[in-house]
Order: sequence, then structure tokens, then C-alpha cells
Amino acid sequence: MEKNSVITKDELIKEIREAGIQEGDILNLMVSLKSIGWVQGGAGTVIEAFLDVIGPNGTIVTDSFVPVKSLRYLKKHTCLSDDRTPSYAGALANAILQFPQVKRSKHPIQKFATIGKHATEFTENHTAESYAYDVLKKMCSLRAKKVRIYSPSDGVSIGTTHVAIGLLGFQQKRLKYGVHYQVGDNPKKLFLVNWAGGCSAGFNKLLPDYEKNGAVLYKGKVGQANIIVSDMKKTLEWEVAQGKKNPQFFFCDNPACVDCRLTWKFSKGNLLKVMWENIKLKKFDQAIHALIVYFRGIYQPD
Repeated sequence: MEKNSVITKDELIKEIREAGIQEGDILNLMVSLKSIGWVQGGAGTVIEAFLDVIGPNGTIVTDSFVPVKSLRYLKKHTCLSDDRTPSYAGALANAILQFPQVKRSKHPIQKFATIGKHATEFTENHTAESYAYDVLKKMCSLRAKKVRIYSPSDGVSIGTTHVAIGLLGFQQKRLKYGVHYQVGDNPKKLFLVNWAGGCSAGFNKLLPDYEKNGAVLYKGKVGQANIIVSDMKKTLEWEVAQGKKNPQFFFCDNPACVDCRLTWKFSKGNLLKVMWENIKLKKFDQAIHALIVYFRGIYQPD
């Protein structure tokens, strides 16, 4: 495909089917729209193409997460999260909200948007009382597939590591950030982040292990982008098994990484060493960040 050619819906459908996506599939879509190229009709066309392939018995789920504010800000201002709050998760995440049949979960921050047979099942009970990634956990039990479409120049995480971290009970230091939310006519409530995040570089390095364990179902191209399709149940089972043996299995190899070396309750990094590694790289802001993290904790929204 020529670099500047227009990609049509029919071409997308053909390449999605070549990736092994079938009628009735349950899909967790993570799509970098710009990496695909110039799609005729934009993000809406991409969603329609997937819906055409999976049919009425299939389901697509996308991130629909919303921004947060510091507790200091929330004490003085209202930051209300509701069904209409735009997501920071990209063009596809916001395009799916324009579809009349979409269902969006009621979690104040880690919202998911979904269309299809299981849409109500996945979203109706995902509330402030739920684990942030509970929707993905349900998908794993139904042998869903993760579809990651990304730029060839980017690293890629295809796993279910956030679900595994929750199941394993791993805890991370954090500052207090959140939103306000409201249920019906009840008074507004404050909701603060209560889950752990993780380092994207550490998640990215797990790809070869997923491939060895048969979790990668397909690798190829969609438009100008790379696509990887993976079995969510298989990635989760492998992650939980690894986490029980070594809680640091998802850490990156960078000695200057503040996230992996200092933010977890089982992190074994040395503050002075992490600061020194960042100073050598002239990343003085990260050196200061390490100091703040060590004494005050950290917030990770991922």
C-alpha cells in the first residue's frame, strides 16, 4: 500500500479478516488511528469495519478513561465525571462514544466503552465499587482477543498486565488524584485512584514471552500499521503465574526508571542510585521526581 493512499472500509475489513478476526469475536481494541494512515471516514470507519466483521454476536471494547485532578484541586473545585466526559485515550476512544448503541461503564475514571452482544454485561456493574480493570477480567473469562494496532516505530504492550496486578494484589505508592462523580440525584462524591499502574517499557518487553506461550494469534499489517492479535486468557494466565514467582516480572531494565525502581512496595531500587543514573543522562527533572516519589509516594493512572 502506498504511503499516502486512502484506505477504504472494504480494505480494512479484508485486512481485519486476514488477522483471524471472525464473526462473534469479543475484542479489546487498542488502536493508534494515525498509524494506519489516511482512513476514509476516520475513526468511525475503523469501528464500523470491526463491527461488520464480528457481526451482531460479537462485541468490541475500547478504553474510555477520563482525566483526573489532584486532591488539592478537588478540594476547591468540582471536576465531575459522567457519561459525556471526553476520554484522553485517543480518537477511536471518543469516536465510539458517538455510536448510538454504545454502552459506557459507570466507573468514575477507568471507563470502558463497548458495542455488541456483551455490552450491557460488561458495563452495567462496572462502578466506583469495582476494580478499575474488571471489564478486562470478564473478557478474559470469555476468551476474548486483544487487538493492538500501532506504529512500526513504537513499542507495544499486548498483555493483560493490569488485570494480573489486581488479581495478585500488588500495591504501588501514589499521590492522591481523582474526580467527582454522581449517581442519580444523590450528592456528588469524591473518588480517588485506588489501583496500581506500571511502566510501559516493562510491559512492552513481555511480547517475546507471550509468543513463546502461544498467546500471540496473529502478527501482520493493517494499512500502514502493525497489528498483533492475542488471546487475553492466555496472557493473563502467564502473567499471574510469573507474578507469583517474581513480583517484579513486569519491571523494565532501565536503572534510571523511577516507576520500576521506587514506586512499588516490593521495589528494591536505591534512591541515590536512581537519582545518579538520571543525573548522568541529564534528566534532572527525573532525579528530582525520584526524590519526591521516595518520600511522598507517586500517582500512576495507567
